[in-house]
Amino acid sequence: MDRTGAEFPLDSAWKGRFGTVALSPDGTRVAVTVASPEGENIWIKQLPAGPLSRLTTDGSNTRPKWTPDGRRIAFVSTRSGRYAAWIQRFDGSAKPELLLVDSRKANEVLPTPDGRSYILRMVVGWDLFTLTPGANPPLKPLLVGPSVSSGADVSPDGRWFAYTGKESGRSEIYVRRFDDPGAGRTQVSIDGGEEPRWSHSGREIFFRSPRAEMLVADVSAGATFSTRTPRVLFRKPSAAIDNNHRAYDLSTDDRRFLMITGKEAAVDNLVLVTNWFTELKARSAGTKR
Repeated sequence: MDRTGAEFPLDSAWKGRFGTVALSPDGTRVAVTVASPEGENIWIKQLPAGPLSRLTTDGSNTRPKWTPDGRRIAFVSTRSGRYAAWIQRFDGSAKPELLLVDSRKANEVLPTPDGRSYILRMVVGWDLFTLTPGANPPLKPLLVGPSVSSGADVSPDGRWFAYTGKESGRSEIYVRRFDDPGAGRTQVSIDGGEEPRWSHSGREIFFRSPRAEMLVADVSAGATFSTRTPRVLFRKPSAAIDNNHRAYDLSTDDRRFLMITGKEAAVDNLVLVTNWFTELKARSAGTKR
């Protein structure tokens, strides 16, 4: 989709129970989760109309993210008996590697822009940690506390990270310093927000609202961070969402979105009807023959 919401099918013949998507750094390939009776697995498709190949086989595998060099894909998998963070070459030329041996379950993994570390979200507590392979200790708290945090995305210069938090009691988009997250936060969204995505230019943050809107906020992220009032780009109820993880991705020129679409919701509102059985009996009594 472009920034107006106009749709351009990637491959009109390619259909499936898609989950999450991730574009390679050079925009030539897409990693996508596809569900089947045997579980979820990650497939790689060469763009625009190249071959499709299956990457994962064991367990349930989902939420792929490319490393900055475009050579490998980090993902979460149950192949070890529980959800954990793994990494594998995108062409399947090497076996997958476990990123961290830990008793806690990992439900999100994100390579940082410098390629040296990862952000992990744990299932219990929904806390965010940084993982640096080879460091001692390899796992350090990034954002730990009573508020639910998910969907982290690091700015291209590595100084800041955006995430979905519930500090106010509902999901909103916040930004903190990556090297000093305790220094304070800046709220980007105004009326709810989820699934943040930093632009490749570093000057915009995209996110989605609870009303199926795609929004963008102009930001300034250098030694300090500031943001302007977000504006709506389009509304797309038919696009798949993931409240705990981003279900879309962004083209390298920041002009197009890779999204999964399905049938549009039939209703926009929920209606509460009281004394329904009493009314039903009265109407039925009047129609008896």
